[in-house]
Amino acid sequence: MTRRSFLLRLAAVGILLPVAGRARAEMAEAVADELRAAGYRNVQVERTLLGRIRITAETDSHRREIVIDRGTGEILRDLTEEKQSRLPGRAGAGPHA
Repeated sequence: MTRRSFLLRLAAVGILLPVAGRARAEMAEAVADELRAAGYRNVQVERTLLGRIRITAETDSHRREIVIDRGTGEILRDLTEEKQSRLPGRAGAGPHA
């Protein structure tokens, strides 16, 4: 590989990496927008200690967490949990209700 082709490839990578990062950030915002459109509220987009993107949201009865790998854009987790009711006799109440 010649020095010139190496420098051209290095420049191309330097230009494309920020574009890819921006595209993944836009993907996270698109997921957050879809959650809002589906009726979720308190939608939060944040980074984890491992540098992943974590999106949390909730409805009256459910909590949802979506984790996205920033490097690949892959969804690593999509977890929906039913909220626990704190009122005795209600469905979804804990074992001590």
